[in-house]
Amino acid sequence: MLTLPTLTLTLTLTLTLTLTLTLAYNPNPNPIPITPTLTLTLTRLGQQCVLVLVLVHLVACAAYGVAWSEGFVEKSWVAKIDMGPTWGEHYLTALYWSAYII
Repeated sequence: MLTLPTLTLTLTLTLTLTLTLTLAYNPNPNPIPITPTLTLTLTRLGQQCVLVLVLVHLVACAAYGVAWSEGFVEKSWVAKIDMGPTWGEHYLTALYWSAYII
């Protein structure tokens, strides 16, 4: 029987990692100044958002009103979509539709 020489390899790995992390609280040294122009801009933006929401609501109510006045016939969007019987589901669908077209 033939014996083969064996090889032993020892690997020693030493890893030293030093990490120094310094965090300091800095309360934004340059905040956005609240000027009258910025206030006016934000006010106008808010007014425009409310205007769009009111417009979407009115169109949704008009669409639902037209379908209601026709008695929800088979040609109406309420019958075609085949939604649930609740008024809330009809309103939300009309609201989605009106937001989509506006």
